[in-house]
Amino acid sequence: MKLLSAFAASLTILLLAGCSAAIRQGDESREVIESLANYGRLATLPAEEQLVEYEAAQAEFQKQQDDARRLRLALALSLPYVTWRDDAQVQKLLEILIATPAGQASPRRDLALLIQRLVAERQRLLREEQRKAEAAQAKLQALATERQRQLQIERDKAAELQGKLDALIAIDREPRRRSHLR
Repeated sequence: MKLLSAFAASLTILLLAGCSAAIRQGDESREVIESLANYGRLATLPAEEQLVEYEAAQAEFQKQQDDARRLRLALALSLPYVTWRDDAQVQKLLEILIATPAGQASPRRDLALLIQRLVAERQRLLREEQRKAEAAQAKLQALATERQRQLQIERDKAAELQGKLDALIAIDREPRRRSHLR
């Protein structure tokens, strides 16, 4: 009887713990859905309003650094085409959310992983574009140097030809000058 009673108590505790986890996961799911909806709304706002929302998210996070505020700030920092976008700061904010053990189901962690991967891909593409731009710049510089060299060669040839022309003109004037002097 004691064994059955202990088993029932253990089963009850396990069920309550499972319900608690399911409730927590449900709350996180709602939070993630609200965060994504807020991001969608934020992405469509004019730049001035986006800045106000970003500053509000930053202020809230400074007051209380919980996961929901951390996620809100990370999303505000990852907006495209804004001057305050900071991929390094987004990665730093998300590290704590991602640190949740992989075995634990967490919609918040899943969203943080997705954002982290998107930011990492954006950084990779930016590095690739920068590398291409630097290669193009080097190619343009080499081409400009070659054009400068060719221009100098042409200037030298023009100066040489001008010298020859001046010499011929001088030779042509010499007989006229002699005949004029006589």
